[in-house]
Amino acid sequence: MSPITFIFHIPLVFIGAFFLLNLTLAVIKSKFSEEHQKKNEAEAQEAAAMEEMDPEQLETLRTKKNKMLMRKGKHIEEVEFEMLETDEQQKLIV
Repeated sequence: MSPITFIFHIPLVFIGAFFLLNLTLAVIKSKFSEEHQKKNEAEAQEAAAMEEMDPEQLETLRTKKNKMLMRKGKHIEEVEFEMLETDEQQKLIV
């Protein structure tokens, strides 16, 4: 092999590696953005469903959520914080 072939093959290897790395990162980014979009849509649907509920239904849902969280081993302070967080989110929605 002559030295001239190195001038061709070395840049070819670097450009090919760069291309494959960018392709891999693009696929990973697209998957993450799809999952993020699905999560946002699900949250929006849940918020819309909660707006349509009666206050009694909301209170029942909250108590069920608290019981489930407590069964999972979360402390009551964490549950109360999440309740406050959801109340603040609902105020922002209204």
